[in-house]
Amino acid sequence: MVLGQRGKMLNVALFAEDFSLDGAQYVDWPEDAVILVANSHTRRSLSGKHLVEYTRNRFAYSVAMHVLRKAALDIGLAQEMVAELDRLSRLSADNLGGCGALYSLLRQIPEEMSLEEMRARYAPPDFDAAYERYFGTVPEDERPQRIGLRGPLVFGIAESERARKFAGATARGDLLEMGRLMNAGHDGDRIMARDGGRYHCDLSDGALAEMQSSQRPLEECPGAYGASSPVLDLLVDEALAAGALGACLTGAGIAGAVIALCRRGDSEGVAHALRQCLGSAEYRRRGGRMEPFTDMELRQAVVVNLATAGAGELKAIDS
Repeated sequence: MVLGQRGKMLNVALFAEDFSLDGAQYVDWPEDAVILVANSHTRRSLSGKHLVEYTRNRFAYSVAMHVLRKAALDIGLAQEMVAELDRLSRLSADNLGGCGALYSLLRQIPEEMSLEEMRARYAPPDFDAAYERYFGTVPEDERPQRIGLRGPLVFGIAESERARKFAGATARGDLLEMGRLMNAGHDGDRIMARDGGRYHCDLSDGALAEMQSSQRPLEECPGAYGASSPVLDLLVDEALAAGALGACLTGAGIAGAVIALCRRGDSEGVAHALRQCLGSAEYRRRGGRMEPFTDMELRQAVVVNLATAGAGELKAIDS
């Protein structure tokens, strides 16, 4: 809100523990690009199976760096390099020497492990305290005993790479690449496929080996974090079907808003399709909403996002 500049996108990584704006860069927003923001009119409220699934991925994410450093040492990466890996965003194909090395490292991370296996193999610090922190409100018989590791970890590394690549694509005015990156990012959060079935990103050893042999850039791999919802997935799919180049959830997920990247000439059609989606019986069914939206609510639910100047202090001037 404070750092915004009119007509520009700010690309910056912010970390509370060592806050710095040294790497911030402003990129001119392409003239033909429009971002639509669609309010899903859903609120973040997790319970039951969905709570456990989402929290399981958050817990895996919390131990990901410890697991990754152990795996990096196991495949012979230099101790000095491993010591610098204090967050997933520092890991990329470039600083490992290419896609091959990165995929080799990721294949060392088990797709899934039991709690006992994780303790024995990796001995994460404060492991039991962290588990209690994440699952303390979940009944004992519903707490997960197996944790997926590879999916959330791949998502974190790939999403960081997508953020870096997005800035370059924006600077070049490459709307197609911008859209592809948004779509891949949402697929990493997606829980429902476009046909209505359960979405699955294949991150098996065989799939990673194929990506490695084809030198597929990691940013194209969604990963698996699962922070979306049936409602958000539906909005994303409707935006893409209506001509959006890219669409994804924004913020923490589960509820809230979806953003869609469109060419200026297509934005009205995409906005119309999103409003029709919001007004549909299928949308109400997925969102658990009984009453249809009013015409005013539908109009206000989809807006154009504009890059404006940052917030500032208003001062009265004596006339």
